[in-house]
Amino acid sequence: MKKILMMFLVLAMLVPVFAQKKQIEDVTYRRSSLHLVLVTTDEPLLKEAEVMESWKNYPFPDKYDQLSVDFKTFSSGKPAVSAMEYATKVANGEIPLPTTIAALKQLQEDTDGKAYIESLKKIVENKIAEEKLAHQLLAKWFNIQPDGSCDMELIQERGRYNATELDAMVADKAARGKAILADAGEELISNTFVQFCKLDFYENEPIAKFAKMVAYAIANIAGGDAVRMAADVAYNAAKTGYSARTLAMLYKLNWNDSIMAEFYNIWTAENRLDYAKFQALPFEMKFVGANVSTSTTSDSKAAAAAVFGVPTGNKSAEEKEEVDVKLINKTVIRNIDKVFAKMQKKYEVFKPKFPVLSNPPLTAQLGMKEGIEGGEQFEILETVWNDKLAKREYKRVGIVKVDKKQIWDNRYNAGEGNEKKQIDKKTGEPIMSTLFTKSKVAFPGMLLRQMK
Repeated sequence: MKKILMMFLVLAMLVPVFAQKKQIEDVTYRRSSLHLVLVTTDEPLLKEAEVMESWKNYPFPDKYDQLSVDFKTFSSGKPAVSAMEYATKVANGEIPLPTTIAALKQLQEDTDGKAYIESLKKIVENKIAEEKLAHQLLAKWFNIQPDGSCDMELIQERGRYNATELDAMVADKAARGKAILADAGEELISNTFVQFCKLDFYENEPIAKFAKMVAYAIANIAGGDAVRMAADVAYNAAKTGYSARTLAMLYKLNWNDSIMAEFYNIWTAENRLDYAKFQALPFEMKFVGANVSTSTTSDSKAAAAAVFGVPTGNKSAEEKEEVDVKLINKTVIRNIDKVFAKMQKKYEVFKPKFPVLSNPPLTAQLGMKEGIEGGEQFEILETVWNDKLAKREYKRVGIVKVDKKQIWDNRYNAGEGNEKKQIDKKTGEPIMSTLFTKSKVAFPGMLLRQMK
């Protein structure tokens, strides 16, 4: 009897281990697809060569699949005056400082508010129609060529379908084939996004000077040397480095059952379609939302020296240029990361999923780059297959929170080296994941998705 009980105990201990190994092998999941478009203006950017190099080398967000098309950048024409540009002009004496709070508020609305966003939105949407962006994205998904040839290879790869079965099902237009195509449409094609980024870049010194001028103006009206002294300290602390400001606009490919049916009707059994009819179909992009993000970085050593009057020593021109390039790169990349973090938090449809890395302890590879601060709630998702609908579904099995004890600093550090890495005090190893509160239902292979 004791032997039998021991056998059952051993089996009970092994089952979770085998289950966990199975889950670890199955960490692939369907991700949303993304394309980035840079919006420029007819006027050059400050440090344009370095900023464009940083944009070019920006590491594509690894929680999305890249769906790149030919339309990658365009000029929106003459730029509207931004708040930072206005501050720079005031600091340089080109225009007078606003004398009332109402004037400053109006400036904010004109440069970052709804009117500014709407004006650029019209320009972007005219360009989307002109470039037939929705058609470009669908042509990429189905590898559609001008002679009408097409295939399902990309959908098969990203949807984890059996290639032979997929071709047969779609070709004979059987009910099962329609279900598979609907499944691919719901989770792959309809989750295709394009983010337009209008990037502005500024030196911190004139902006810090503008803030100092405003503080002095207030002090002159209300009185108080303390305000002027605080303004001087703030100016010295903030005047080094650069600021990046990005207006991001997110669009989603419009794809539903009726659009799919129209597309499916021009598809023949020989993996070809009528190209002229394809071009004539009214595919379009839907506006999801917009966001303005500003990021500032500075030379911390130079800032400390300016505040406390400590000499920094003489740097060669080459050393100064190297520091400058690192600051520019760090500012641009962190600003774009910040844009993505804001968009993901604000818009449910754009939220990525993160695979569970381990449990216990429950960890996942997301962190400060994604805007995590601690205490955020995430739902635990298990992927299940629905036989009746012939598609995958995500089933919530639990909810966890980010543990403030360990939040991974995965932000771009512009070559600042190993000294910036977080070290686990217990193991001495670098921290490469964020810790969550305890859960009995999360296993490697399951997914985490942030909740509102």
